[in-house]
Amino acid sequence: MKIYGFDEKFLMLKNNEGLNIIYSTYLNKIFGLDNRGVDLFSKLITRLEAHDGDDCNVDPDMKELLRLLLLNEILFDSFDNYKKADFKNIYQNYRKFIPHKAYIHLTQRCNLNCTYCYDKDNIGKTRELTTKQWKEIIISLKEHGFDYLVFTGGEIMLRNDISELVLFANKNDFKVHLMTNSTIKIDSKIVEAAYHIDISLDAIDEIENAKTRKNSKSFNILNNIMSYEDKYRKKITIKPVVSCENENLYADFKEFFISQGFHSVDPLPLQPTKRNEKCMYPTSYLQMSKHSFDAYFKIAKCNACYEVIAINSDGNIFPCQAMINDVYCLGNIFDSQWFEKIEKNKITKLFMDNDVTTDSHCVSCSYKYICGGPCKAVCYNKTGDMLSMDEDYCKYAKLESKHYLETINFEER
Repeated sequence: MKIYGFDEKFLMLKNNEGLNIIYSTYLNKIFGLDNRGVDLFSKLITRLEAHDGDDCNVDPDMKELLRLLLLNEILFDSFDNYKKADFKNIYQNYRKFIPHKAYIHLTQRCNLNCTYCYDKDNIGKTRELTTKQWKEIIISLKEHGFDYLVFTGGEIMLRNDISELVLFANKNDFKVHLMTNSTIKIDSKIVEAAYHIDISLDAIDEIENAKTRKNSKSFNILNNIMSYEDKYRKKITIKPVVSCENENLYADFKEFFISQGFHSVDPLPLQPTKRNEKCMYPTSYLQMSKHSFDAYFKIAKCNACYEVIAINSDGNIFPCQAMINDVYCLGNIFDSQWFEKIEKNKITKLFMDNDVTTDSHCVSCSYKYICGGPCKAVCYNKTGDMLSMDEDYCKYAKLESKHYLETINFEER
């Protein structure tokens, strides 16, 4: 019998429990083997390579492993099935213009002054839409198939009508996600209506937190966070920005909030926000995270423009919340043809055509399907070209992808 797929690239890693993880870069698929299984797998691949895929010289132990690999579609006994399983096809066919999630920048006013803010060029701009206008936008988004709203800023709690807008969106069957710095406690009726809440905080200690989040000592942020009832904590994620300067605090930070019943702690690595800025990405905090097993990983791909849009406080539309820049303006939400114009916009096509299987920076990378390629906003901030590559980011993404594989939890299948 002729076997296919044995000559593709397999990465062999060990997870934290000592189990051998085999990752097929061709299939974007993983499986686990004990030490004997790895030995048999290596011998099986060598035997198949020596006989051009013919399994006639495979001994009984290898035959059983081969049967399991065929059963789980790691290897194939049909050329057609082998080519159909190529993850490149799944990846390339993923792009469809079906926007469903909008980041709503209700305001660009903020009561903090974070050193790393990706939106710092817009903070302080005072032009804001009225409550009536935002309600019109929410209705328009619903009519165009959107079902998920992220209310962000600036700081959303500086809007006096935040409660009215959240309840209005909730009434219109949107999942409402709130992003806040928790300098102002969210009213319980807003928390009740929200689908999820992200709270940004870098450290439990006020002095440490104020190093990056200027003015934060003026507020009782931790007290505000801890005042939420237990029943609401399950929908709250704490989001610290982690850098080389504070990564030593992350383990205790995460343990504290998880022990207090919060949904999760989701760290963000410090990203460059200006030209030629050197960012030393943190690495030790990666060791704190684990991941659940999935035979095929989800598509890792920037979905700006064709699944996600961002609407600024003046109604202008952008590819994502981190690209509020006139260079990438897609139009204005009050244009009667705004949806059609986004679909036809050359910037949208640029995002949709982004493909790690052809990008010269990514095509040969073993981790391209896990990483999904560089963040366009990061590349633009650092180089002025969203199609460039930030080498620091790339090195970090590879390390993060490798760690992802090494911490897969097979028990959660």
